[in-house]
Amino acid sequence: MHEYLKELVHDAGIDGMVTVGEMSSTSIANCIRYSNPAEHELGMTNAGLQRIDDYRDVESINYYHILRQAGHGEAETLRIIGERSRDNGRTPMQWTAGEHAGFTTGTPWLAVNANHTRINAAQETADPESVYAFYCQLVRLRKELPIVAEGDIHFLETENNDVLAYERTLGEQHLRVICNLRGHDTATTTPLSVYRQTTPQLLLGNYPAAQRDTLRPYEVLVYLDQ
Repeated sequence: MHEYLKELVHDAGIDGMVTVGEMSSTSIANCIRYSNPAEHELGMTNAGLQRIDDYRDVESINYYHILRQAGHGEAETLRIIGERSRDNGRTPMQWTAGEHAGFTTGTPWLAVNANHTRINAAQETADPESVYAFYCQLVRLRKELPIVAEGDIHFLETENNDVLAYERTLGEQHLRVICNLRGHDTATTTPLSVYRQTTPQLLLGNYPAAQRDTLRPYEVLVYLDQ
């Protein structure tokens, strides 16, 4: 599961981080964050390093030389390294859009991701639609609704490889979570209209509410029936 979640974040970028956040916050008792917690809560992405000299991870550097000796071209080798390197989780925290992302006034050990000008804590804490704001909603729900962490869990859509869906129950409460794992519109086995009828209160979503028959790319829906 850990490896799958990392692949989802890599493939889907920020949308994937929202989906991973919802899955990990509502499906198990402890709210888990893989790698650096702040990265996912802000939507920080892979480092995007362009040269092997920019890497510091010994494993990545060694693998670079192995791939080159095996006949892989420079561009292909850097692409492979860029997808797998542990340095992706070690870049400086992106606090601001300023120099070195506000991380230091000196020279950081690893280069700051170029996208820090648009993905940073200062900007996201002021944006009610940001990834950070979505994570705040997840934390609030876990504190306010015991069912999120304590409810019994039953998986739905078990034959649907494009959707992760489950129901949590606690007393008379029912919580349903539906996550589209794909970057395209996806149909659920049980019509969404049925989910809406049986658990009518939409608690959380990462798109504007709409009466649709399909899930939008990486869409997350959380329904509650009290």
